[in-house]
Amino acid sequence: MRFHETKIKQCYALKSEDYREDERGFFTQLFCRKQLKWTSPSIDFNINEINIVKTIKKGTIRGLHYQISPHEEIKMVMCLQGFIQYVVLDLRKGSPTYHTIISTPMNPARFEGSMTLLYIPAGCAHGYLSLTNNVFVMYFTSGEYHQESERGIRWNDPHFNFYWEIKNNLTISKKDKNFPLFKEENEIE
Repeated sequence: MRFHETKIKQCYALKSEDYREDERGFFTQLFCRKQLKWTSPSIDFNINEINIVKTIKKGTIRGLHYQISPHEEIKMVMCLQGFIQYVVLDLRKGSPTYHTIISTPMNPARFEGSMTLLYIPAGCAHGYLSLTNNVFVMYFTSGEYHQESERGIRWNDPHFNFYWEIKNNLTISKKDKNFPLFKEENEIE
């Protein structure tokens, strides 16, 4: 695995290196805990849940979501089908990359013989825009969903000025449309 740190501290693009292909198909290793610990010893990621989300329509925004303490969680994300724009926002008050936003395209296509996962540290809000129909996204999480701890940042919050690849005819859930505008108390210590 190759680790590429993004503009957000401890947020990595993980690219598989052990890629083998023959007439039957291919094999690649997506995740290795030992390599993650070598790269960043402070990271301790234990997979607790694996979830798959299907998004039917191009132009659908899901997020930006996060959970507060004591139920914050680390996530690893992979696009299994389709093409998405994935957005991460650092809400950790003490982080050197506090309020930094990254936006990255993701799809399942192999890039130079590798596949990509995005490692998102606890304390970051995240979500995506489907750029094609019939998108499948897989999430590996360190915690469990806890409804009372769920929070969100509105996709069009003027405090952050998010850039989305598609701007019109968006499909957004009622819950995501109604997240309150950002206030300092949304931040994570």
